[in-house]
Amino acid sequence: NTAYVLTAGSHPAIYKLSDYRDSDASVDRFDVGLEKAYEPEGLCHDVGTERLLIACKGSPRDGDRLRHIFAFDLSTETPQIDSPVVTVDSDKLDIGNDIFHPAGIAIHTGSGEIYLVGTKEVKCLVCVERDGDVKAVVKLPKKRFEQPEGITFSESGDLFICSEGVRKKPRIYQYSPMPPD
Repeated sequence: NTAYVLTAGSHPAIYKLSDYRDSDASVDRFDVGLEKAYEPEGLCHDVGTERLLIACKGSPRDGDRLRHIFAFDLSTETPQIDSPVVTVDSDKLDIGNDIFHPAGIAIHTGSGEIYLVGTKEVKCLVCVERDGDVKAVVKLPKKRFEQPEGITFSESGDLFICSEGVRKKPRIYQYSPMPPD
């Protein structure tokens, strides 16, 4: 009965909406403490650690090829930005000279792996282990994924990716896991 919303901009924040289904819902705001240049955009619940993961699309350093995932501790309601939980290095993604810009983040319901969907320069889906090791990179066709921004998994393992509509209509694509051999 609680929802969390991440906002970027000059003062990135997480909003906690308690009892959001009721007419007397309450809202609390928590400053994330990240510079605007980090462009925090992706947010997901890390059930095993009771925290939220925040994927950053940018970096405060020009030309930085590293993208960071920070945490927000749900038990203390404080951001953990002293060091990233995971760092993704664009040089390890086989995307040429492009820089990876994660816009969405999700945790696979079965494996616990972190999935990121990237937008801007290269449209791709990246799977990383909790230690940041890259497991897979899949380039997304630009015709279908004009501006991929969101990602999530169902309890059964179906993958959902949404793409904003810039010139086309916004879309949500569903991919079901392959059955075992």
